[in-house]
Amino acid sequence: MKLSRLTEYGISERFLARWGATTGAELLDWQADAVRAHDLCGRGSLIVVAPTSSGKTFLAEVAAAGSLARRRRVVYVAPLKALVAQKHERWHEIFALPPLGFRVAVSTRDRRGADGRLRRGDFDIAVTVYEKFHALLLSHLDLLSAIDLVIFDEPQLLGDARRGPVVASLCDVLAAAAHRPRVLLLASHLPQAEALSRYLRAPVLTVRRRPVELRLGVLHEGRFRFREHNSAETGEETLPWDSTLPEAERPLALLDALADRGERILVFCPSKSDCHRRAQALAERRVAAPVLTEEDRWAIRSGPSLAGPLAHWLEHGVGVHHADLTPQQRTLVEQLFARGQLAALFCTGTLAWGVNLPATAAFVDAEKYSGGPYTGHPVPTPLARLEFEGMAGRAGRLGLSGNAGAPGRGVLWSHSECEAELLWQAYIAPDASAPEPAPMAAFPPERRLLDWVVCGLARRLEDAAAIAARSPFAGAAAASSSVEGALARLARAGLVIVDPEGYLSSTPRGAIAATAGIGIETAAALTRALDAASDFDPALWIAFLATRPEAAEARLTQPPPREAASVWLSRFGEDFLTALGRRFAHDPAAVTGAFATAAAQARAMLTALVLDDWMHGVDTRQIEQRYRLPVGRLEPVADTLSWLLETAGAWAQATPATARFARELTRAAFRTRHGVPESAAALVDALGGLLPRQTLLELLGRGWDDPAALAQREAADLAALVPAPVAERAIARCRAWTQRQIAETPATERGMRDAHSAAGRGEFHIPDSANKRQEEVMSPILQLDGAGHRARMSVQLEGRTLMLRAKSFKYLLALAAARLLTRDGWINKTEIEPGENQIKYFYQLRRELSAAGPRADTLIENDGCGHYRLTLPPQAIRFDLPRLATHPDWDIRSRAEQLLQAGMTNKAA
Repeated sequence: MKLSRLTEYGISERFLARWGATTGAELLDWQADAVRAHDLCGRGSLIVVAPTSSGKTFLAEVAAAGSLARRRRVVYVAPLKALVAQKHERWHEIFALPPLGFRVAVSTRDRRGADGRLRRGDFDIAVTVYEKFHALLLSHLDLLSAIDLVIFDEPQLLGDARRGPVVASLCDVLAAAAHRPRVLLLASHLPQAEALSRYLRAPVLTVRRRPVELRLGVLHEGRFRFREHNSAETGEETLPWDSTLPEAERPLALLDALADRGERILVFCPSKSDCHRRAQALAERRVAAPVLTEEDRWAIRSGPSLAGPLAHWLEHGVGVHHADLTPQQRTLVEQLFARGQLAALFCTGTLAWGVNLPATAAFVDAEKYSGGPYTGHPVPTPLARLEFEGMAGRAGRLGLSGNAGAPGRGVLWSHSECEAELLWQAYIAPDASAPEPAPMAAFPPERRLLDWVVCGLARRLEDAAAIAARSPFAGAAAASSSVEGALARLARAGLVIVDPEGYLSSTPRGAIAATAGIGIETAAALTRALDAASDFDPALWIAFLATRPEAAEARLTQPPPREAASVWLSRFGEDFLTALGRRFAHDPAAVTGAFATAAAQARAMLTALVLDDWMHGVDTRQIEQRYRLPVGRLEPVADTLSWLLETAGAWAQATPATARFARELTRAAFRTRHGVPESAAALVDALGGLLPRQTLLELLGRGWDDPAALAQREAADLAALVPAPVAERAIARCRAWTQRQIAETPATERGMRDAHSAAGRGEFHIPDSANKRQEEVMSPILQLDGAGHRARMSVQLEGRTLMLRAKSFKYLLALAAARLLTRDGWINKTEIEPGENQIKYFYQLRRELSAAGPRADTLIENDGCGHYRLTLPPQAIRFDLPRLATHPDWDIRSRAEQLLQAGMTNKAA
């Protein structure tokens, strides 16, 4: 089927023109079948189970174009942020640029700028990870009515014990909701595909052939015995093998010889240290070839501890790819390999998920290292057959240079004839049992039921039992008894309420647990910890949260330096267990059970100490040297602990008795995730992960924390920090971000800001009679005493007493405190209150202040980028600090304490 015939299915020629440069003129047979027989450009759903590099990605674009042609929305979800970033870049290029101009929004945990747009449905294509889309639907299920197509990439994640339940929950919600968008699942293998087909009403299209043949086999002494994927025929190939060399050097000589023939080689290693050892050995055999640009070397320096060896390897045409590299380093390695500047790339399993590179051969060790469940120390385990096929499938990629139509090779190393035969029987032989996909992960019934209650699908017990009876996921068959038991446990945990008539509703904490994806045990632990906490210290909270099951894969496993215990003692004045016991005295499990072994204590201590330095802005190089820890390994740990801190902050906010901890936990979450102060939130959002943390710190050190201000600079202004191409991209992103902020700011706020700017930025209009010299005492124009009457609190503005709502008073107090405590008076909206609704409350505050007269309209200034300030000079502001410092509201009391600690009095500054 010719690509041009897609116009018969409603696809505009404008789409075809975009694809023409990157695809052929013909659809593959199975892609044409998906369009013709399964109505994929129209109303059809589909589950595609196809080998790697078979054209699934392009089919997703065709299906999305069908929805866009009908002016309907599309959501693409994937398991990894790297895949989401790659897809966003591709789809922005295909669908967002003129003349198409569709709105493509990306949302991950560290790219949240579009979260509000997603909730409002202000997008044409949303690109996100499974957890973000899951949380979105639980809080806003009606959004499904605006979505035409949901694309699941790599849904075989259903077999993952940790993240599979999220994918299963999404399937449950899509199957049970009144609004049912069509679905497209794209997998290389899929557990219980037929059961999912019936559940989601989506036929299964199984593809057997690869467009590029792949030879899977075993190598021994230069003899490559293989079986072809498509034809199933077996054969042999002699590869360049020098038996005269020492045994340890022969594999390297083979890789060197293949590279000299122009082949591009991936080598999957059992561990990161194996990657380094082999890369160094091969680099020593090869003459330096690639020329690294200034931008390349800047990306290499983003991870200081690996920068030296990585630069050496890359200069000799050899790369490494694993989890200890920073995102900038991994991206650079992938780009160099794709451009043909690297002959060989030594990698771990990080490269086996969805990355499309032009490899002609993939060499695989039949073992990997996995962390043990007790000590966390890695132990060698055999690769599953599906894991081998996923790694081998990185070779022989459709449409990429370097293949020239020749078959790719997936090669298992062997060290003896006996091992070669055993590997053949286990992984290659045609009569070997077919690889069984991992079963769908067990989905705890409490989490399933809580999800259904929170999003509104289960209003009564019988609703939940009906969903459970239809669901194909583990444990769903026993409908009533399973659901009743789960409901009882959720009710005891305070997450779900059953009213006298049997209707179900979630508590605020129940909604938080569901959208955050934490288990019932962690929910209970958070409640106990907050009730017992005597004060707040982020390092102690990190140590506590690092023990939770949700943080299992993010713990730092290597033992801390010997001096860590003394560092801890000097930091807290008491040893590790005593410090936690004092703060969480009413939760013995958090102190004894969670730290039952010395290894558990060491891991939690190391995680807390490292992240404490990280969040307080310690230089990245110092952190790496102090803890002998590559920053690339630290970043995913910071990401996970940030998520748990943010969840704890929301948990604290949900109950008045613990709300005093909410602000600090939320702030600690941001600092833990990004390693910069929360005042840089707008800059982090605008740059979207472009710059490493160390460069962000250097920008902040120069006072460049405002995207709007950075947008006005030239690339040359940033020359001392980043290469010119990076500077240009950073400035372009800040400009785009600023334009979005202006576009999304209500016209009333823009008009007020413009009017104020015309009157003179930063100065409130004061009558001439009141203008005195700065050194003299100015009569207060704004006085905040906080005297309450019912739900209102008093302020005096230009001699008039106004009774503000409590929320409005807290916003005004935050602005007034910032005017006195900061150099220029600006405060980010997230420092006033976390979340997305601040604009609404600022509008309410302005409306209440307008009772003081028209001049009050210019009292609050907004820069259009999330920062606000009072336009009064500090001398015109006064507080009743004794009253405010004893106020029952924690937010008000803490602001007053800040002013008192800074030496302020009731008099104007």
